[in-house]
Amino acid sequence: MEEKIRVIKYALLETVVADLFVACVEHKIIYSSFVDQDHVLGNGGSFCIVNGKMSIGIAGLREFLLKNKLFVYELEPDYDSVKKIVDAIAEANDTPYSHFWFYGTKFQQQVWFAVVKVRVGETVTYGQLAEMVGCSNGRRAVANALAANNIAMLVPCHRVIRADGDPGGYRWGMALKKQMLDFELNGEKKSP
Repeated sequence: MEEKIRVIKYALLETVVADLFVACVEHKIIYSSFVDQDHVLGNGGSFCIVNGKMSIGIAGLREFLLKNKLFVYELEPDYDSVKKIVDAIAEANDTPYSHFWFYGTKFQQQVWFAVVKVRVGETVTYGQLAEMVGCSNGRRAVANALAANNIAMLVPCHRVIRADGDPGGYRWGMALKKQMLDFELNGEKKSP
């Protein structure tokens, strides 16, 4: 049986902290990552242009697809569609599970679904998150699941901190985690 070709729409979005490469399938986000911050993007509202940052994002996406054995796809730049999905997440009053398509183990998905419940301006500890997924002694397992998250910022792993108030680790770097937490905890509106 032939596998269906999936169209993966992608864009590079400017956020308050860094540029974020986002990829979607059927109106669901499957991948996002922060890309190199040293390149100049140029002019225009659409970041769907070929440049160093876009190349880094596409390379990361291809690695993600290969890792998850997703071989039949077509890449299509689409700033407007991707931005619309990201904006819907930012504006959601409910838990926006429907906006994501997670690839990972059952436990990893449980952790990611739980962390999506943590709203802007809030934080939880690794221990609290472990309790939320029914694994009260699983702080390290939760931290490992967060590190495996392939949806940067939109699945807000940066909102998980240590019990002593220290930010803890972050896949995309401590400076970025601290910057996002500071921005969100100071009550300013986050807009990807």
